[in-house]
Amino acid sequence: MNPSLTKFIWSHKIDVSEYTGDEQHYLILREPNTAEFKQLVKVEKDIINDDSEERVFDALETFAELTKTLIIDHDFYEDMEKTKRLSAKDISELMSSKIDMIKYVMGEYMQALPLQSGK
Repeated sequence: MNPSLTKFIWSHKIDVSEYTGDEQHYLILREPNTAEFKQLVKVEKDIINDDSEERVFDALETFAELTKTLIIDHDFYEDMEKTKRLSAKDISELMSSKIDMIKYVMGEYMQALPLQSGK
């Protein structure tokens, strides 16, 4: 991959230790590209316009899909020796299985987005 494509203007570190038992863990998500940002705006508008359970679950599912490409760093490993990291897809699936975790990550990320918060 072109090295300039792996550099980001903005990223956000989220501590998810509260959702991983006795272990300390974090995720770093990068800035969204234009297509991803459009999806995030749609997710936010959908929840604001209709906060029914079904709409919220759809929004969380969309966000989980996006995290497969938004996660650029983390400290989740497949083994105790910490030699092989989990893929972003595996982490997305982990978050999807823990509703409180995905809601927290989505909330933290959406609040921190520079274009959303006026930063």
